[in-house]
This record gives sequence, C-alpha cells and structure tokens, in this order.
Amino acid sequence: MPSQTPGVAMTECDSLRRMPALWLAQLLCPARHAICALAYDAETTAPADVDAQLLRVVDGTQGVNPWCGLCGSRELHVEHGKLRTNDWEEATQQLRELEERQLATRLALGEASRN
Repeated sequence: MPSQTPGVAMTECDSLRRMPALWLAQLLCPARHAICALAYDAETTAPADVDAQLLRVVDGTQGVNPWCGLCGSRELHVEHGKLRTNDWEEATQQLRELEERQLATRLALGEASRN
C-alpha cells in the first residue's frame, strides 16, 4: 500500500492500487463440478496460499471426501477466476445467492437419486 505523505493529495493511481482485486479459487473435478471455493483479495493473498487452503479441505483431515460427489472423479485441481466486482459486500451477496442455488440443486439431485 502506498504511503500517504502529509499535505500531498492521493492521486487516482494511488487510489486504484488500494482497491481490492477479488478473485475466486475453486477446487474442481475434470467435469468442472466444484467441490469447494474460496474468494480472496489478490492484492493481499498469494494464489499459492489459497491453493494450499483448498487442498487441505480434501486432505482427509476436514471430513470432506477427496472426490467429486457428482461424478466420482478423484482428479481435482484448483482454478482461479476474477470476480465480477471488487466490492466485498457485493461479492459476498452474489456468492451467497449462488451457494443457495447450488444447495437447492444438490438437494434436488439427492431426492432424485432416492426415487
């Protein structure tokens, strides 16, 4: 983060550098089914650190199966993509809405498999 010199106005460039750069990392199978995901600010968090956090989820210590629950693949990889916004509040709302839709799909698939 650039230092602000007293009495010197912050330039537009300085302001832009301080904006978060919000990304989403997803742990995916080859069919692109998401096992889990993590939003992060690329200005303050290294992608490799996010990869390590996601891979820990399926390392056998977190209670999450290390395979895709939809297709059974054990080939998992991390992909990073830029979120549509750099505003944490807006991003959180969008991600919560997607999470709710995916939970509804998961429940519907569970019901279908029981019938």
